Amino acid sequence: MQRDNKIPRANKTFEQAERTAWRIIKDWVEAQMAIVAAGQAVMEEVFLPYVILPATNQTLFQVFTENSQQLLSE
Repeated sequence: MQRDNKIPRANKTFEQAERTAWRIIKDWVEAQMAIVAAGQAVMEEVFLPYVILPATNQTLFQVFTENSQQLLSE
């Protein structure tokens, strides 16, 4: 946002960046829920990769990608 000349200077604040980020996340979650509602995916399929594992403080997706060769070879 800082480098975008189309955005007014008054909107180039940390608070505005936070609001924008939350809005993007909200829109993404709504889109994912629409996919689930349409029967194209199940909730676990959409959100499970983002579960944070307490032991490693990593997402399930991160753990999978780090260990995918081991998991796929078994």
